[in-house]
Amino acid sequence: MSDVDYACIRAGSTKKPPKYHQMLVGLVSDAFGVEAIYHVQNFFGIKTDIEFIGIVPQPEIAIYAYEVLHRQLTWDRSNYIKTLKRYKRANKTRKADLFAEAWVQAVWINISTYEQSKGHKELITRFKNNRHNNLSKMKARDHKIKSNDDDALTKGAKAGSKANLHHGMNGQELKKLEAASRCSMKY
Repeated sequence: MSDVDYACIRAGSTKKPPKYHQMLVGLVSDAFGVEAIYHVQNFFGIKTDIEFIGIVPQPEIAIYAYEVLHRQLTWDRSNYIKTLKRYKRANKTRKADLFAEAWVQAVWINISTYEQSKGHKELITRFKNNRHNNLSKMKARDHKIKSNDDDALTKGAKAGSKANLHHGMNGQELKKLEAASRCSMKY
């Protein structure tokens, strides 16, 4: 089991993340052959971490990929919201979330999935079961698509097709990443 490790990253402060966020975590999990677990702690405010579990060094790489894609998605979603002038806040959020879902789907099409061997899957499952004995499913904040949401989906898919993971890391950035990638919460 020494080949299996985990890495964590802060995911915000919500018990119910938006669907696009869970889709992004799923994309990273599939792309790097890791399993993802959300940790929610309600102690002096809600804090949420994502823990990626996999064969070394895949959890660290998954953290890096998540950070890069999440930053690009947040930037594109924010810019899209700025174009929505005449909508109420709830409608802006719905449209922006649908934009982000289409963005993630477009990225998913361009990323190949990493197939774990059966032995590695068993190691990861054993590690996860030893570390976490009481897991439950997390519900996502979801929106129904309305007739005027086609624009959000189209623009999201177009923006997502431009996302990239082509930035490498030098030694200093990798050391910072390794120092920051341990879960901050105690379980």
